[in-house]
Amino acid sequence: MKILMVLESEFPSDIRVENEIESLTKAGHEIHLACFTKTSQSEFEKYNGYFIHRKKISDFLYKSSVACLRFPIYFNFWRKFLKKLFSKYAFEAIHIHDLPLIKVGVVIKNEYNIPLIIDLHENFPAAIEVYSHTNTILGKILSPAKLWHRYEQKYLKKADKIITVVDEAKKRLIKLGIEPDLITIISNTLNLDKFRLHKRDPDNNYSTLIYVGGLNIHRGIQNVLKVLVEVTGKIPKMRFWIVGEGSYKTT
Repeated sequence: MKILMVLESEFPSDIRVENEIESLTKAGHEIHLACFTKTSQSEFEKYNGYFIHRKKISDFLYKSSVACLRFPIYFNFWRKFLKKLFSKYAFEAIHIHDLPLIKVGVVIKNEYNIPLIIDLHENFPAAIEVYSHTNTILGKILSPAKLWHRYEQKYLKKADKIITVVDEAKKRLIKLGIEPDLITIISNTLNLDKFRLHKRDPDNNYSTLIYVGGLNIHRGIQNVLKVLVEVTGKIPKMRFWIVGEGSYKTT
């Protein structure tokens, strides 16, 4: 099957996306990834056995994404980009990463009569409630969480398959009225064949915990640190490694 994945980000890299592409490629599918670029990355390249299609995006258009439910300019950018790709390739399915672009995915699904898969990396409406840029006065006007909750409930029901990361997320979607059989859980895991910690050899003298991901308030890393304070005296020689980027990172 020829599948078009859509990611509203620069690429590479994204561990979750790369893992899924690798699995699908090994299963015999031809994967194309559509993403934007704010830099000088090439518009097209073959990369690790799959294909990347990039569309240059301006700073203004990129920032307009916060108001995409109020104004359609950001959705129009993606709709035109994807329809151009469909004019060149006979894709048999479209796989949208994360909630914001599902509306565009529904347009493509209906126009080309193909299945739509939505891959929810997180509880996006809940994230909107805690993002710093959507908690300003202007942010609450342009991107209110209540609109995202309504958007999620409306458009998720139009997907043919929904992928989420944990069982708790599946249960939440079922409460929204999504049929359980439509939901598949694919957890975020490291690809141990590729992941490397430089100069960090295994040490059997320690019990080592590791966190890899975003370092932001809604990821909950602060709660893990509070718990570790309570258990450090009970687990001798325990260490916790944090690998990632975000607003919590200090230098």
